[in-house]
Amino acid sequence: MTNPLTESNLVWSDVIYAIEGTPKAVRHWMQKEQVRVGVADANGPRRTYSLADAATLAIVRNLVDYGVPVAMAGDIAHGFVGSNLLLTYKNTPAPVLCQSLRNRVLLVWRDGDNWQHRTDLAHDMGETPAPVYLFIDVGSVVGRAIDRALLCSRNPDEVDGIAKLTHTLARLTKETIHAMDESEQRADALRDRSGQAGDLDHG
Repeated sequence: MTNPLTESNLVWSDVIYAIEGTPKAVRHWMQKEQVRVGVADANGPRRTYSLADAATLAIVRNLVDYGVPVAMAGDIAHGFVGSNLLLTYKNTPAPVLCQSLRNRVLLVWRDGDNWQHRTDLAHDMGETPAPVYLFIDVGSVVGRAIDRALLCSRNPDEVDGIAKLTHTLARLTKETIHAMDESEQRADALRDRSGQAGDLDHG
């Protein structure tokens, strides 16, 4: 029996939905081999992914969002997820991994030109590593990604509908903001012309 955490039964769209990332950014990471996840499909060029891959990418996305270089974020995430002994056991349910990471936090900070990191228990962090540092609740990040990955793999049509709706709402929001900007620019132009006309009248 294979381990459900490492079994490659997710497709590209599942992973993107799971980590709430953008396809373009994640594809770029993988093409540059800054993050190594997934296995090649024997029947074609596409890759398949595991829940452990989704967990890794979720951590990477959160680190990158706050300025950690992608390659460094990948090393940190791989070390954190890949070293978990639960991945080596057979038939480990996904909730067990999430439970094992509960109250685990990842601390990341700059040390000159380098990045440092360590893991702690949320209730027993000890000294802060630096005046400014990044604190990630890994259990929550991984748990959310795995929940979303499982939802996607079980209900692909429903998730596809949600993704399309989200895309449509984002497009409409962008168009609305653009229209508001144009309207404001026209109003400014009218005010400028009105002011210039007033100046001429007084002249």
